[in-house]
Amino acid sequence: MAGHPLDFGLSAAAIPHVEYQFATGDRVDVMFENHLPDRTVIEVEVDGERDVCVGIHQAIKYRSLAAADAGYPLLTSRVRSLVVAYSTDYAKARELADRYDIPLISVDRDKVLTPAL
Repeated sequence: MAGHPLDFGLSAAAIPHVEYQFATGDRVDVMFENHLPDRTVIEVEVDGERDVCVGIHQAIKYRSLAAADAGYPLLTSRVRSLVVAYSTDYAKARELADRYDIPLISVDRDKVLTPAL
């Protein structure tokens, strides 16, 4: 997934950091920098409504950590987060994601497992 920034609405200049670690010790699956917005954190979940909902909660946390890590205000348009999963067709997950402005993106299993270039 880190090798496919264009598939997630990012620019070709986006620089991926896989398993990016914040000062808290938390690790986001992928963080992209050097594009607009300045940072995008991506939480990858496999499948299942419960896992996708947990991923949304993680994405909320990582969005805040990415903003603080860069010295941005917590509520900034310079940082966004999203959740990718093999399936995102879950009503509860969609409602939660919409409430916190976390895009859900269904991805092909092969793209998630492809290593960064």
